[in-house]
Amino acid sequence: MIIQVNGIDIKTYGENPWVVLQMPHRCPFCEGALVRNGQYGRWAMFLQRVFRLLIFRVYCGRCAVAFTLLPHFLLPRHRHLKVVISSWLWACLTTSLSCREYLNPLVPEPGVQVPGMRGSSYTDHFDSCVIRPGRSLLQYWLKAFSGRAARKQGIVVVSCIVAGRDLKELPVLASSFPGKMRQKAAPLALALCLCSLLLSSPSLDLVFDRLLVFLLGP
Repeated sequence: MIIQVNGIDIKTYGENPWVVLQMPHRCPFCEGALVRNGQYGRWAMFLQRVFRLLIFRVYCGRCAVAFTLLPHFLLPRHRHLKVVISSWLWACLTTSLSCREYLNPLVPEPGVQVPGMRGSSYTDHFDSCVIRPGRSLLQYWLKAFSGRAARKQGIVVVSCIVAGRDLKELPVLASSFPGKMRQKAAPLALALCLCSLLLSSPSLDLVFDRLLVFLLGP
């Protein structure tokens, strides 16, 4: 299971990942103390930069459950930073940009060499992918997150009913998304409206951030 660690940026974390162990962490089930239970390395990609980060695991002896202390800028099972994935999915919800149109502004910083043509070797392919995600990866993200949103809509609807939320407000929330939204992103838009209704939050950005983490859960 994952405990999201907030309040730290990737630069600070990359220079001193041990700082997360100095933060107070409690078991989300019993509020008991957690002890360190190992660590592992993980790659993280942000456009033209690649980071090797150290991720820590902790353990609750009372519940016999292990947790991963995952920084807020990462998503489980994804190497690209959350901001890269969420910005593309948000663009799918609010614009009609194609993958090519979305990728064009994602150019490296001045002085960073960019591969001209994709080579035939694995390392050439890897280097070109580090610069920015490819179209196939963008399409996969949209398909994967929309599919998960469609499968978890029932859970969110039941949670709204149990919490006493008025589902008649959904059309008002849905009007926030323009008609040019991608059709494949419709399940994601509906899940976002439901979560916004459930959390009673006026900020769709904050709700969207929490929704992505929820969709990657069990």
